[in-house]
Amino acid sequence: MWTLRSSGRVVETVIYEFARNLKHESYLHSFIISDADKDAKSIFKKEEWKEIFTNFKKMPKVDKSIIELLKKYSVTDLSSLRNVILEPFLPPDTLYSNEKHSDLNYVNLAYSIMHILWEQENDFTLDSSKLEGSLQKPLIFLNMEDMPPINSIYMFNLL
Repeated sequence: MWTLRSSGRVVETVIYEFARNLKHESYLHSFIISDADKDAKSIFKKEEWKEIFTNFKKMPKVDKSIIELLKKYSVTDLSSLRNVILEPFLPPDTLYSNEKHSDLNYVNLAYSIMHILWEQENDFTLDSSKLEGSLQKPLIFLNMEDMPPINSIYMFNLL
């Protein structure tokens, strides 16, 4: 959890308490704070807002292999997705190393799971009714400390 030095308030708690009552979709539902978001700015005090946007980590450089894998998976039909996720994500004759390849494995796993879900419904979500906003289920907010380590991806994208 991120506790602000200026006030002692926990950022995730402040966002959660505000976002759970919103009647519209917001980046705050994903715990993303943008300096251009008036809703986000309204829930923090002036000194807190300044602290949030002066003390954050720079986004890490994403490894080229991850970018290439994401591009490879950017297809527009279910059969193409099935074909690309069933191909090995490592170059030929490369032995898997968790230290070197865990991010690639994570991306592959995420797309594999999406494929299974989409194939069960026989729909590739190009139908806008299948988008996140149309779901009428309660939002689940994960405690960031309970998330498994993801080496190259940060959940907070402070712009």
